[in-house]
Amino acid sequence: MRYLLVIFSVMTFTMTTGFALAGDLGKQVSAQGRYYGVGWQKNASHWSIELLLTEFGGQIAYPSLDCTGNWSLIDATLDKLQYFEKIVEGTENCIELGTAYLEPLPDGRLLYTWREHAAAVDARAILVPVKGDRLPYIDLLLLTLNGVEMDFLYPEYLE
Repeated sequence: MRYLLVIFSVMTFTMTTGFALAGDLGKQVSAQGRYYGVGWQKNASHWSIELLLTEFGGQIAYPSLDCTGNWSLIDATLDKLQYFEKIVEGTENCIELGTAYLEPLPDGRLLYTWREHAAAVDARAILVPVKGDRLPYIDLLLLTLNGVEMDFLYPEYLE
């Protein structure tokens, strides 16, 4: 009986701690609030990203595509936030529904991954916190191209 109680206590502590840390990631990105970057899509197109995050979602804009939408938080783990994306303006230029993931990187940056379907990655970017002077578009594009895995560009890539 004591053995079961110890296991239950450890599991409860681990689950509680995990949720608290996951919440910390969510609080960290919502406290910063604003991010921007350039995404790279598997069809070799690229586009600007502007993101305003709150604790439970956010607003997304792809200014170079003339699209805007909303994010709703779906899941939070220790190292990843998952959002449902719904484009509300500019649906003729952007895919209306998808899933976006954010993972922490050094210097407060975020790895952005976007999927239309769960099986394959469609786009990635590095998002930079908005503070002071903004980086030019080309620098943001190079940051993404040099800083993220582009394995999703291979036809056989599936997670």
